[in-house]
Amino acid sequence: MDKTGGKEMQMNDENIQAEEVKRAAEPEYKIPEDATDNSRPKFKIPLPPLPIQKEIVCILDKFTELTKKLSEELIARKQQYEYYREQLFTFGDDVEWKSLKELLKPKGYIRGPFGSALKKEFFVNEGVPIYEQQHAIYNKRDFRYYIDNNRAEKLKRFMVKPYDLIISCSGTIGKISIITPQDREGIINQALLILRLDLTKVKIRYIKYYLECFTNLIVTSSGGAVTNIEKREIIEKIKIPIPLLKEQQRIVDILDRFDKLCNDISEGLPAEIEARQKQYEYYRYELLTFKKKEAVENE
Repeated sequence: MDKTGGKEMQMNDENIQAEEVKRAAEPEYKIPEDATDNSRPKFKIPLPPLPIQKEIVCILDKFTELTKKLSEELIARKQQYEYYREQLFTFGDDVEWKSLKELLKPKGYIRGPFGSALKKEFFVNEGVPIYEQQHAIYNKRDFRYYIDNNRAEKLKRFMVKPYDLIISCSGTIGKISIITPQDREGIINQALLILRLDLTKVKIRYIKYYLECFTNLIVTSSGGAVTNIEKREIIEKIKIPIPLLKEQQRIVDILDRFDKLCNDISEGLPAEIEARQKQYEYYRYELLTFKKKEAVENE
């Protein structure tokens, strides 16, 4: 039996148990001592027999524990992925190491233009799209801003090309996305960095995975939690192990599978955690909501 099926059976057993406990409870209603003051509204708390109270607490604890285990499983899977990714990038002395600058095309390091080059008054309803940091962070291609062709021509140095890496320099810093041949031509803003690699030397996804694995190489801390993208001279000096292209592709294929698995888990487990939390809240309400004694007697 798989884990999911086991958890569903466990939850069904607890659902039945919760219903049985609810039917067995015949609570008294008492006013808390701190609610006897006339200045406070009076309310009564249902007090079923102590064994029933204990059983209710036990059921709710089981819901809480299951949610905790699901959360721990999500964290463990992510840590497992990060561990294996790092192992794949561990090489001996037989592999050549090159600086990132050696792997870039000429003029392949492109930081976005100054903000004055992309003022809001330059934006139009349709035209050449502006790539923002969110396009690197979330790897999506929904655009908010556009400029006309004339202004885009003046900023063509900042135009993305297929197989560029774009890196966020603002917001969540160090996130990376690949420009695909299907993506629209567009201009990066000041919150992005383009790395344009020489693809005769490296696989684009190999470099992406490597920089994602060792984000500390391109991100610097400044005053604790505040981070910034490293300076150009530091990024260009980053040393990267460069095995043969065939080996690079083998590593990429493995990490692609890991990445898909982690994404599936990252989408599935949070949804299950949310469902269990709602279930917990429902049964907590049901278990702690009783009919008053006189109402039961009148039925």
